[in-house]
Amino acid sequence: ENQITQETINAETVSFTIAPHLNAASRLGDVRQAVELFLGNAEKIPARVQHLRSLNLERRDQTETAQLEAEEQIKPNAKYQMLISDTWGAGIVGLLAGRVCESLGQPVIAARLEPDGTIKASCRSIKSISIIGILNQVSENLDLYGGHDGAAGFQTTVDKWRALSQSLDKVFKKIEIQDPHLEILASLNSDQIQIKTLDQINKLSPFGIGNPMPNFLLKNITVLDIKMMGQHKNHLNLLVSHQGKPQRIVGFFMEKIIPRLTLDQELDLVIQISDNWWQGERKLQLRLVDIKETKIT
Repeated sequence: ENQITQETINAETVSFTIAPHLNAASRLGDVRQAVELFLGNAEKIPARVQHLRSLNLERRDQTETAQLEAEEQIKPNAKYQMLISDTWGAGIVGLLAGRVCESLGQPVIAARLEPDGTIKASCRSIKSISIIGILNQVSENLDLYGGHDGAAGFQTTVDKWRALSQSLDKVFKKIEIQDPHLEILASLNSDQIQIKTLDQINKLSPFGIGNPMPNFLLKNITVLDIKMMGQHKNHLNLLVSHQGKPQRIVGFFMEKIIPRLTLDQELDLVIQISDNWWQGERKLQLRLVDIKETKIT
């Protein structure tokens, strides 16, 4: 966070650094704590910023812990996932549903079971399936619900949970889920991986749902080193050779790819390119999106 200045701030830093800190107040604390950062006493800003940082770290830790617990409930051959726990915070289940949906490429329901038997759930879906359309078909098992094609939420009770699951099974049985595909803008040569290329990419920003960050293909790379990073060792740090030049590539929440990787392996990689500021110096960050094995030596 200390690397953000008026010169370096962009849509990505707002989306992935600033907004999560503000959002953490509503997920784990009181949303007024974020509002007061802008409207309150200026002398209290440093303390309030530090408090939001602490909340965001706690939010991150709770989410990653919940994700590890959710993996034990994953049904390998299912078309969708229903995940539930009485330990997941109400402000975490939406983040959890989003991460699992992105990881598996299928609709996900993540729910919290309250002590009184109430179930509050968040849903995330893939582009080809409207999750609100799905909920419309099983509404008899829901007390409250709402949302849109990509994300929704609902409230029900524990005595309706099994019936809801059975109704969802019937709905999804009729749905043919297409394998997700990646749109790739271009294949890059090693000499194109430079700040000048990133400057051209940034002219297309801000990126988001309606304007996704472009994906690029790196063909015939060789894996030189494989490391895991992060508190839960769930982020990938790869050193690869691309057309004779070493490149460092990071993959967030990509621990499941590890079994598919070996040293000296030849791969095609799909990546995204973004800014990475460190101690006032601007560098490229290559973020892994997906891999395809081409040859194993």
